[in-house]
Amino acid sequence: MAVRPTDPLRSLDWDEPIHADGGLSLRTIATLLTRYRIGAVLVSRRSGDLGMAGERDVTTAVAAGIDLDDACAANVVTRDLITADVDDTVIDVARQLLAEQVRHVAVVDGDDVVAVLSIRDLLAVLVDAWDDRPG
Repeated sequence: MAVRPTDPLRSLDWDEPIHADGGLSLRTIATLLTRYRIGAVLVSRRSGDLGMAGERDVTTAVAAGIDLDDACAANVVTRDLITADVDDTVIDVARQLLAEQVRHVAVVDGDDVVAVLSIRDLLAVLVDAWDDRPG
């Protein structure tokens, strides 16, 4: 049975999130995004703080003329993660991403980040539900 918009996030299939050290260069972050075909990675620092670095962070750095080999991920990471609980519904999280004007959400189960989902992941559920509607 297909996942419905009112189903919880835990109904989705996802890969474990990719983690990167905050000391990695932005070029290395861009390489990870390309290699894994993802839009964002979780970034941690020695202090244990967690953030997210994504395509937008890399392109903003490029536009600002920042050297991707010298700048480290910790300097551009988004520290205020948008999070959703595994029991939040797909449609509610899609609305949250639209309201916050972001493309990625960290999915949490208790204190653990178990996934990073993109608006595209959620859009796929909504489109499938639209296609499966009666009449």
